[in-house]
Amino acid sequence: MNKSWFTTVCAAAAALTMTSFAAADQPLLIKVNDEPVKFTVPASVSKGTVLVPLRETAEALGATVNWRQKDKTVELRTPEIDSRERQTAMLERALAAKDPQDAVSRWADGVHSRNGALQYALMSPELRKQERPYMEEAGWVTGTSSPWLERYQIGEKIAQQDGSYLFDVKFDYRDSTTMEEQIDWADIESFQVLVTKHEENWYISKFID
Repeated sequence: MNKSWFTTVCAAAAALTMTSFAAADQPLLIKVNDEPVKFTVPASVSKGTVLVPLRETAEALGATVNWRQKDKTVELRTPEIDSRERQTAMLERALAAKDPQDAVSRWADGVHSRNGALQYALMSPELRKQERPYMEEAGWVTGTSSPWLERYQIGEKIAQQDGSYLFDVKFDYRDSTTMEEQIDWADIESFQVLVTKHEENWYISKFID
């Protein structure tokens, strides 16, 4: 909902032009890409704010408008958003891990390359809800350029009673002052990653410090 609304508002700001007439009794003319928009209720100006019917404005911008009675919500969706969501879903399906080890390895690759989208694709639905605000705020680029992740090590999988698996993971971070040092894996603190099966694939479900 939020993405659909944001995209529609941005499109409106870019494509919507308004021409006001000097005569107070003449109607406000709203154009999208130089084409006048026909409204069932005339557009108006109130305290410096232009008021236009939502449905006609959205449809003129190529969006669809749906009213959800159960939660009293108006949802705007653009064709571009729908297409991108389908594309993203297909890519995430292709990246899904078929075994626990693969899930951890692909996720660690995403951390190494600072690719938040790849990390997110390997997360369980519950963990995605938790991590998405951070990913969006970071622009889907995680970590920093310094210190950077030089290498990582994934330990053996440990079976859990509920069918999930626990992995010890070590990340070797370096900066300009440590890039030439020989650091033993034994000197790097590990953390644990829990991998759980969801439907037919395996996903990161929890990080344990």
